[in-house]
Amino acid sequence: MTDDAEIKRLQGRLRKRERELRERDRRLRETQARLAALEASTALAVGRRLAAAARRPGLGLIALPRDLYRMAKGRAPGGGTAQTTPGRAGSNWPELRGEVGQDERLLFGASLRPSGRPVVAGVFTATTREALSEHAHVVALRPFDAGVAVDQADPDIVLFEAAACAAGHPWAYLGDAAAADRQRALLAVREAARPLDRPVVLWHNARPSPGLPALGWDEVVDAAPGAVPTSADLDRMIR
Repeated sequence: MTDDAEIKRLQGRLRKRERELRERDRRLRETQARLAALEASTALAVGRRLAAAARRPGLGLIALPRDLYRMAKGRAPGGGTAQTTPGRAGSNWPELRGEVGQDERLLFGASLRPSGRPVVAGVFTATTREALSEHAHVVALRPFDAGVAVDQADPDIVLFEAAACAAGHPWAYLGDAAAADRQRALLAVREAARPLDRPVVLWHNARPSPGLPALGWDEVVDAAPGAVPTSADLDRMIR
């Protein structure tokens, strides 16, 4: 091969790499712009305020109506003017945080899910959650925001473990007439899952309450006491 031919070959490879870099740069800019729009969105701001209020039920809940009113008027919760995320000096690239917090994961779980792994939202014991996390992305539901979490995470399945509805757990006494707040939370979960066409399933591996299996589940799966759903079980239950 002559020197001229080698130079032309290298120039062709260089132009090809330049085109690939320009395409990657364009995609990266689009992705960062979408992320910046999400961070500036009203849904994320409201979600952060709700999560902050839930962490501080006293002062947080008292200040929540005021903060939401200020957000509706275009002001920041602290009293200042709400600002959009600025870009870097001399650049069109938006300035983004380097990490995603738990509040954002709850609000945008569907877009943050690991590729190729199902998303399982529900109520689990620590043992079951650890076992499920080996082959699924697990979103734990809490009674006070379970419906919102299901709506935003868009899971493949909503799974309630009966053993996690026993005394000592956040969903304790679900199925008992006295636990009306838990029943309302479950109703919110079903209402959020229905338009997504996601099944709400009871993994019946304990008997904490006689009324638990009769709460309108899409499916009740009888399991041995303390049994943990396997990957094959999830595949069968997911529609």
